[in-house]
Amino acid sequence: MVSNTVSFYSVRNRGITPEIHLIKRYLYNHIDDIDFRFFIRSEVNANEKITQMARRSREIFTRDTQHAICIDESFPRNFPEGDYVRLYIAEPFDHLFNNYLSKDKSLHKRNALDACTHVMAGSPLLSRLVKKNYHFDGQQIIDDAYLPLTWNIIHNPRKEDIRKKLEYYYPEMEGKKILTLLVISNPEIGGIEDRFDGDSMKKVLDSIDDDWFVLYNSLEMSLIFRNLPGEYMKKIGFTGSYLNDNDLLGVTDFLITNNGRYAVNYAGLRKPVYCLDINNMGFCDYMRIHHPGLYLKDPDEITLLDISSRDLNETEKSFYNEACIESNGSPFERILGLLRS
Repeated sequence: MVSNTVSFYSVRNRGITPEIHLIKRYLYNHIDDIDFRFFIRSEVNANEKITQMARRSREIFTRDTQHAICIDESFPRNFPEGDYVRLYIAEPFDHLFNNYLSKDKSLHKRNALDACTHVMAGSPLLSRLVKKNYHFDGQQIIDDAYLPLTWNIIHNPRKEDIRKKLEYYYPEMEGKKILTLLVISNPEIGGIEDRFDGDSMKKVLDSIDDDWFVLYNSLEMSLIFRNLPGEYMKKIGFTGSYLNDNDLLGVTDFLITNNGRYAVNYAGLRKPVYCLDINNMGFCDYMRIHHPGLYLKDPDEITLLDISSRDLNETEKSFYNEACIESNGSPFERILGLLRS
């Protein structure tokens, strides 16, 4: 194997994530003769034998691993010896919020990061979450650089093209600010159809000025909203079929979400972000407790918000200050520096 080999791990049924794509592209453009390896496989299965087979496959794969970048927290234990970087990208997935808030004293800090050398947290909030979740013994926490996804949302050179694509599908959006409802649904729990209906959406649309356009990503919402009167349908658009959520975040002016990953990465734009409690997400519980002024229990509460183009108010700044930092350069440059050191 060549000396410049980087192995990516994603073992929680998330596939090749946007972070993997972004990091891989940057390293490919900045390191000659680099080689990439991927272990992309879910280790979460009700069938214990399948789970054991997946872990055995990871163990075999890891025998030849040099530098490693893991998007999930399940770091391999059998890395070969050597002066290599083993980096965990601490994206704010929901289990971090759930475990942080848990009062179950039987829960112990997990040692999943014992083989890790560096943790890219990107903010005081993520540093606190990972320290509560995992045992640390010498790992370096990088919390003075944005997460890769945050950086890309802020600096995405395709923003103008993304905006034009949206305006092609929704000409009524041209020249307007974008309010985005970006929610994660869980069919096993339900929630969207129980909380949102046509009347709720009409109230929201009636409450915002005409220079705003509402975009949403939920298929369940599209089924609910499709029978709205024509004058309301001209004010909203569904993005789920042709635009990925991360590109959508980059052109959003006001975000309402139930997902911590979206909220934390979007906060880098220094624009308002609110939490709508759908599907019992751990992030929503966190916001209800720590940022009650940004927590919406019911869709009708959206009508009470000051949805306008403005600076963050003090309540909104409290989340920004926790979820973001004054970035000390590109996270991709930091990762490149680690690999070259």
